[in-house]
Amino acid sequence: MGGGGGGGSPSNSPGGAGGSYPSTVSSSKGGGGDGGANNADGTNGSNNTGGGGGASSASTTDITDQVSAVTVNYVVEALEDTAFGSTARTNTAGLQNNSVTLTVYASYASSESYATLSALVGTKCYIKVTPASGANTATNPGFELTNTFLSALPVINANLGELSTYDIELQGGSYTVDVT
Repeated sequence: MGGGGGGGSPSNSPGGAGGSYPSTVSSSKGGGGDGGANNADGTNGSNNTGGGGGASSASTTDITDQVSAVTVNYVVEALEDTAFGSTARTNTAGLQNNSVTLTVYASYASSESYATLSALVGTKCYIKVTPASGANTATNPGFELTNTFLSALPVINANLGELSTYDIELQGGSYTVDVT
C-alpha cells in the first residue's frame, strides 16, 4: 500500500523531509491464539515468525501516505513502594502501559485506511513509527509496539470544507526501539 498511488489519499500527505511527520507508519494484524500473525489485509501471513499469539514485523502495510499525525507514548506505571518511617513517598517501576495515537485520513478505497484498519479492530497488532524514511539507525530509530490492541475505529468523521480524518488509539503492547 505504501508509496504512490491515489485511491483517495490527499495530495498533502506527510513526508519525512521536515521531520514534523513520520515517514513510515507500518501496521500488521496479529494472529489470535498462539499462531503467527496475519497480514494487515486479513490474509494469512504464514511466513511470519511472531511468537506467542501476537503480531510481528514480518508482514506489514505502510500507511504513511494516510497519516497526518502520530504520537507514541512510552509509559511505565508508577507503583508506590513507600515504607513506614519514610519522609517522602517513593515509587518503583510497574508494567508498561504504552499507546500510539494516529490521525488518519478517511479513505474507503480497497487498499486505503479504512480497509487496512478495520481488519485490525479487536486484534493484537504490531506498529512501527520512524521519523524519516530509510534504514533504522540511532538517528532514525523505529519506535515499535508489539501486541498492541486496537479496540475502536471511527467509521466516519466529516466536516464541511475539510478533509475527513479520524483519530485512532492503539493501547498496550511491548515498546522497543529499533536502531539496527
